[in-house]
Amino acid sequence: MALERSFVTPLAPPDVWAWISDLEQLADAMPGITPAGHDGSDLSGKFVLRVGSQQVTYTGQIAVTTSDRAAGRLELHAAGAGARGSGEASAEVHIHVDGDRG
Repeated sequence: MALERSFVTPLAPPDVWAWISDLEQLADAMPGITPAGHDGSDLSGKFVLRVGSQQVTYTGQIAVTTSDRAAGRLELHAAGAGARGSGEASAEVHIHVDGDRG
């Protein structure tokens, strides 16, 4: 499954980069994520996934896999296991800061 989302912000690219490269700030902006700890470039915590009337809680980590400020590219890998043994989930997140759009 692939999900895409883009938006324009009035912030300058360096300000956007400072915000998105701080995983704790980024996690606060993502519904369903509850950070539990920070270890270097990794963030651990819980993530609640809701699909229709179903809800599953995962415990896992988000890690920075690529951080290229000059190219405006940040890539994350998230992986977790169901809190009640309900399987595993993982995601690749690709964030691109484009200063030419605003």
